[in-house]
Amino acid sequence: MIIRVVFIIISFGICQCGDRPDATWFYDIDTDSDTDSDTDSFWILGEPGESCSAACERTGAVYSELTRTVTGSAGTNAACSDMLRDLGFNAVDVEESYHNGIGCVLWNGDRVYRDTFETAAAAFRDLCARVCACEVSGCNG
Repeated sequence: MIIRVVFIIISFGICQCGDRPDATWFYDIDTDSDTDSDTDSFWILGEPGESCSAACERTGAVYSELTRTVTGSAGTNAACSDMLRDLGFNAVDVEESYHNGIGCVLWNGDRVYRDTFETAAAAFRDLCARVCACEVSGCNG
């Protein structure tokens, strides 16, 4: 599996599949360069206390398992830190925790945790902004 992260600013969009929220940075992910996929994936930082399901739905997309496999419980601290940095946050040190499946989070705006409990789409915790991968079907950007 090859993951290619491309920095795209919202004014250009990822694909022509609807409006995206203002001031959100998106990262296009190609997980299989040998396959012509009909799905575009992107990364966002949810609102504090919001699940990835809700954050993705707010953008007109659905939760992607890349949340779990790249930055969540099956991912790495380095990927969590790198994605938060790419989203514009200073994420040098990542502490591991074991909560309720929230994955990679920015807590209270200044601390970064990666939950090692199985990452779940609907999981949330007050004061935690989740790093979420979302996908939109039918977009051949």
